[in-house]
Amino acid sequence: MGTVVDFFRGIGHGFGGLGIVIGRRRMWPLVAWPFVIALGALVGFVVALVVTRDRWMALLPGAGVVHIVESVAAWLLVPIVCWFLFLPLAAAIAGPWNDSISEAVEEMTTGRKAPPRTGGSFLGDLGRTISQELRKFIRYLVLAVGIAIAVVVIPVVGPVIGIVGGGYIAARFAAFDSLDAALSRWGWSYERKLAFVRKKRALCLGLGTVIAGLMLVPFVNALAMPVGAASGTLLALAARETEAGA
Repeated sequence: MGTVVDFFRGIGHGFGGLGIVIGRRRMWPLVAWPFVIALGALVGFVVALVVTRDRWMALLPGAGVVHIVESVAAWLLVPIVCWFLFLPLAAAIAGPWNDSISEAVEEMTTGRKAPPRTGGSFLGDLGRTISQELRKFIRYLVLAVGIAIAVVVIPVVGPVIGIVGGGYIAARFAAFDSLDAALSRWGWSYERKLAFVRKKRALCLGLGTVIAGLMLVPFVNALAMPVGAASGTLLALAARETEAGA
């Protein structure tokens, strides 16, 4: 019963973060700027493709009808590539703004000024971030490959495993990313973050379900990481308060 309650409490934190991001005007620039920058970069990429189309289309093999088919296919791929590029690009650019969102949410929630970010030099922080992202990606890849194998190998039940397992992975990693802004500001190591997600599994999965759901909606997915930063901070603060009062 407690697990179910925690799951829905996590969903509540997710919608709480959404309400803060949408309902507080001071948050709008922190969401808008990375969105505009990412969109501008994407538009620049498309413009560059259009301007240089003769050059890169000349590189396509084949001639005559084959070349025409290849050209049409290449143009059809452009919006697909842009679709997949936009979210990771927006998420990468939004990193510093997400830290500011997390800090603002902590100050609004606690009524106190958030403590300064703990850590070392810029290069040291960058190195730790790259290391953590690489370790997270490897974990994601291993789990995704395992589920893909189950879908192919196990008859009947395989597709069910794929749907449930895929949803679980999406929610778990969305929760981890959402918590990262606050926990990184507090100077937590990768192992400590991972232990927190495991200990608060149902709570984090509830939060991750909301953020992963936002990621499925075109263009609204640009809000996913800012909302995640706000929601993850709410969850982390609530968990810290609960443990302090235990």
